[in-house]
Amino acid sequence: MGRNPGIFTRMLRFFSGGLYEFTPEQKKEFFLQTEYSLFSRGRFGLILVFTFNIPVIIYFLYNMLSWEQFYMHIALSVFSAAAFLLSFISMPHSHQKINLYNRIWIYGVIFISLLWGAVKTSVDQIAGSPVQVYLLIVYVMASIGIFHAWMSFILFGVSFAVEIIGVSMLQPDMSKAIPIYISSAMFTAIAWMFSLIIFRAQVNNFKNRKIIEQQNGDLIEKENKLEKELDLAKKLQESLLPKNLGAISGVTFYIKYLPLAKVGGDIYDIYKLREGVIRVLLADATGHGVEAGFVTMIIKSEYEKLKTLIDNTAEILEALNMNIIDGYQRINLLFPAIIMDIDTLRMEMRYASAGYNNHTLLRGKSETLALSATGKIVGLTSDMQYTQKILPLRKDDRILLFTDGLYEEFNSEGKEYGYERLMSEIAGINSEKSLEYVVEYLLKSVGDFIGTHTANDDITIVGISLK
Repeated sequence: MGRNPGIFTRMLRFFSGGLYEFTPEQKKEFFLQTEYSLFSRGRFGLILVFTFNIPVIIYFLYNMLSWEQFYMHIALSVFSAAAFLLSFISMPHSHQKINLYNRIWIYGVIFISLLWGAVKTSVDQIAGSPVQVYLLIVYVMASIGIFHAWMSFILFGVSFAVEIIGVSMLQPDMSKAIPIYISSAMFTAIAWMFSLIIFRAQVNNFKNRKIIEQQNGDLIEKENKLEKELDLAKKLQESLLPKNLGAISGVTFYIKYLPLAKVGGDIYDIYKLREGVIRVLLADATGHGVEAGFVTMIIKSEYEKLKTLIDNTAEILEALNMNIIDGYQRINLLFPAIIMDIDTLRMEMRYASAGYNNHTLLRGKSETLALSATGKIVGLTSDMQYTQKILPLRKDDRILLFTDGLYEEFNSEGKEYGYERLMSEIAGINSEKSLEYVVEYLLKSVGDFIGTHTANDDITIVGISLK
């Protein structure tokens, strides 16, 4: 158990409101912010004092109960107007701009206001005004403008001393003066305690703001760190994707890779297996973001071990499926994939598809052929078998391989773009249009459909053209 704080520590906490726990930088910032607040409130308060004091002066002018009181209110009006005009000299526009002149103005206004309250209370003894109520109002209102516990103690002490002296001079009858002394001391103490409460609340508010700022700073730091990590992951993932392919062995490629986040869940690979044979991979990890991006790296790593060792595309999928299940069973990886060999010497396409039914062969002006799946998605069972399909190719044939993110997109009304709509758009494309036009046309069609609605998934299109 910790030691109980001593009497000195308790008094320090009580009088400082916890201010002693601040660092020097925090103390400086706290006082600057509070002084700026006092400056703003003081200027506003002076306007109110001047405005509401005018009817009082008029009242005394027509109902002259006491010349002393009349002069006191004239002095108050002159003081409030002069102090307000002086506030425009070197006026600060933020707490960092508070200077020595502003501090003299702030504490001068507070000190003179309290002295005026004390003198006015003393003068009121002649007219028999309700001193106790007046003291409470003036002192409590004045205490709102004082922010340091020790400073408020000194200021209220000076004000009380002035009042005692004034009452003693104007009220020689001690039987009447002593009750005033007692009530004045009581209300001065109340006003000072109220000032201390205000001060402690300001300290606590400052502490809370600092805690929130620290938490926000930590959060921003973590977000920046995460952004850097995501940028690194993005660069790493992009380094795995083929760049600047152009034409390979008479085959032209046009690829659009649009991850939903910095790190995507789609992966593709294009590799010249041998002269006249191009091997293509497209896979789609479940979900998107960092987790899906991590899976794509696993897929790429396992595929790289197999792509040059096995000639048959179905056997590659079977080996990939086995390696995924054996090596990553605990994280339960499941994903669709297609491996395709484009043979320009034999003019044929050989492919095996794990769970994909949406790839398309475009032939002639209007003929489209769906490349159906030849087995279930990778990662379901270790004994999964795949079939390799062989299709003849012709000059000017085009192949579109795409992930389901292309058509599983929704508009603001919750309607899905859908595979049927995509096939209808593909069928309506003029065969003479370039491969680039076809891919961009499909992306525009999907974009126009969803409008301002946020995309739902990563989108990857691998366009292939034989010339």
